[in-house]
Amino acid sequence: FNRFITIVHLYDPDILVGYEIQMASWGYMIARGKALGRSMLSVLSRVPDEDVDSRPVDDYGFVHTSEIHIIGRIVLNLWRVMRAELALTR
Repeated sequence: FNRFITIVHLYDPDILVGYEIQMASWGYMIARGKALGRSMLSVLSRVPDEDVDSRPVDDYGFVHTSEIHIIGRIVLNLWRVMRAELALTR
């Protein structure tokens, strides 16, 4: 877990990509961090002092894009991108 955080800080990506990020990938990491007493949203943020856990739930984002917001980074849900792409090709 700590190694993962170190890797994100080392490469400092602008875009974080995951597959089905609410329930798996990033969502799992965030839930696991909470279970360990760490705020992954704050740790992964480029502005770690911001109170990111107090943000209201984004219902539109949950349905259309991503409800996971990490300050200073773009969180891209690859599953939603591919689902839209597949719908366009049929």
